[in-house]
Amino acid sequence: MVQRVGYPHIVQNIARKYNITGCIENLEGYDVHIIAEGSLSDLDEFIKAIRIVEYPIHVEEISIVKEEYSGEFSYFKVIRGSPEEELAERFDTAIAIFSRMEKKQDIALEKHDKSITLQEETLALQCQVRTESFVNYIV
Repeated sequence: MVQRVGYPHIVQNIARKYNITGCIENLEGYDVHIIAEGSLSDLDEFIKAIRIVEYPIHVEEISIVKEEYSGEFSYFKVIRGSPEEELAERFDTAIAIFSRMEKKQDIALEKHDKSITLQEETLALQCQVRTESFVNYIV
């Protein structure tokens, strides 16, 4: 699952991080085609980094074909389709970002709920200790 989830934009950022030049383009059949040029160590790191399996992106397989360095690219670019496709891709990227944010928010809220429960238990124990101390004092 790499199309319409912002994957090309993410790959472009990863390419910049590892000094990779080339391009990425959506293909029919839900795949993408990436041409990547760079040093062998940077390419190895790039390939590891683009193997993303984090909702909504799921890279199932990467097929690698090694060719001679051509030097035809001066930077890494996303080859886009029509303006409508590009707009749809941007919306899909936004949805992907919001989905990740929602997931993280759910985790934070769960931790917050646990914290409140622990605070309530602590307060109950403090009240119990005060009540027992007061009763012992009166006796």
